[in-house]
Amino acid sequence: MIRPIRMLPFALTAGLAVYGIAWTVGAGETLSPLIAAIAGGWTLGRLMRRPEQDA
Repeated sequence: MIRPIRMLPFALTAGLAVYGIAWTVGAGETLSPLIAAIAGGWTLGRLMRRPEQDA
């Protein structure tokens, strides 16, 4: 199993990118961090999955 600490930079990068996009399209101060946290958590969860779980 891949350790979560190795995947953390990818999740943080995804969250930061989504934060920037959300802020740019006008999500505002309240929703941008929420959307970014959801995207970062989703990314971390997808990267941590084993290949046999996707079937």
